[in-house]
Amino acid sequence: MKVFIFDRVMYLTNREHHSGGLVIIARDVKHAKELLRSDKDINVTKEEWLKAEVYRLAEDAKPKFWIMPDAGCC
Repeated sequence: MKVFIFDRVMYLTNREHHSGGLVIIARDVKHAKELLRSDKDINVTKEEWLKAEVYRLAEDAKPKFWIMPDAGCC
């Protein structure tokens, strides 16, 4: 399994401030993209995939993802 870390995804939520951070645990990029299909608001661009930090996990883990939305300016 791998962990994919995105510092900033521009289209992550349907909120006014729609960007934020994203972390995914998946077997590979294809699997990670499959997991994200469950959330119609997430749109990771090709450029954002290229900027992601990717690390191999020492142990198997349950595939999942976390969204860290921007809090906005208030």
